[in-house]
Amino acid sequence: MEEKSLFTAEESDAIKSSWSKMTENGVSTAGRLILCRLFQEVPEVTTLFYRLGIGGDESYTLESLSQKSQFNSHAKRLSLALDAIVKKLDDTAFITQKCTDLGKSHKKHNVKPHYFDLLGQVLVKVICQALNLTESHPTVKAWIKAYGAISTALKNGLTSE
Repeated sequence: MEEKSLFTAEESDAIKSSWSKMTENGVSTAGRLILCRLFQEVPEVTTLFYRLGIGGDESYTLESLSQKSQFNSHAKRLSLALDAIVKKLDDTAFITQKCTDLGKSHKKHNVKPHYFDLLGQVLVKVICQALNLTESHPTVKAWIKAYGAISTALKNGLTSE
């Protein structure tokens, strides 16, 4: 039996449409914006990204970070994961499994569960800024709802045995 979607048709359409706008200049662009904003707003997470060649004393501008191939690579993986989730937004089992697996893959990097919450807050801010929306806009509310499901599965994967 197929699981019921977590989202109404309107929420699903809003998320898909907004993601399409966010990725008009390439899917990786959205990931770069999200990661750059995360580093600016939550600098303590940069220690988790040592493999990206990011030092603790640099400014985290999109221009400087985009010159680092490892940063671009990770930003692309983030964007592709979000893209896959958005494309299968009505497949609850897929979202749960994909995000649980992603959470498990972040264990070895000592990611703390609350970092996923912070990432969600940053994602919402980037969407608001990029699309000139307020947090009370129905599209943003749909993203907040979606990220709630994503975050729950990510944290379940992170804390699973």
